[in-house]
Amino acid sequence: MRLVLCGVQSPINIGMILRSAEIYRVAVLIHDAYGVFSDKGKVRTISDFGCGALQRHPPSIVKTLSVSDLRGRLVRSDTVAGAQSHLAFEWQAGDSLLIGNEYDGVPQDLAAASHASVTIPMPPGHFPKPESFDPIDSERAARIARQGMPSLNTAVAASAMISAAYARGLLG
Repeated sequence: MRLVLCGVQSPINIGMILRSAEIYRVAVLIHDAYGVFSDKGKVRTISDFGCGALQRHPPSIVKTLSVSDLRGRLVRSDTVAGAQSHLAFEWQAGDSLLIGNEYDGVPQDLAAASHASVTIPMPPGHFPKPESFDPIDSERAARIARQGMPSLNTAVAASAMISAAYARGLLG
């Protein structure tokens, strides 16, 4: 199994995901669409929140990402109705789990090529995200996709999904 971070922007999220990936021994491919790894301060934050995983379990980092760059089944994390529970999904060793950008999810081309869509079951409700004091993307003008839908933090969701794969005997 491999995690593919599709334009994840928060160095805190990236660091926490790298820590979980290190613990579960999952390879990570990062599509650095926003130049997070070009900023030394953000790299320090990644290292801090990853508890050193960036150095011990380094990810592959690419500037561009297309379907042809990926191997195995593409499995996207999602919050849409119809996505299969991550607890019931039949994970396979060669799966690439796509983790989308905090605002927009998995890019359309990768979503369209996905073998499956998995979600973490959540109770219904409306949970709008208030304006942030320190937004991940301070220059963003576009609205947040699926504003108010129940969702988890990107790092929490990625960690829950790889933990589920581990519990089913796929990892380690």
